[in-house]
Amino acid sequence: MKIPDREDNSESLQKKDSATQLPLINSRQLLGASGILLIQHQDQQYQLRITKAGKLILTK
Repeated sequence: MKIPDREDNSESLQKKDSATQLPLINSRQLLGASGILLIQHQDQQYQLRITKAGKLILTK
């Protein structure tokens, strides 16, 4: 499954960005080459990763 690049549909994303004023981060930038990101929330550590099927999963 292909994860859309920001360039693939930048016009619709720009409209959404300006309408909601929420940050939009490409998952590839967030997860990097490893496809895994560790997140510290309060006193807990979580792992955000991309699955073989191209989906995101957040685990404790």
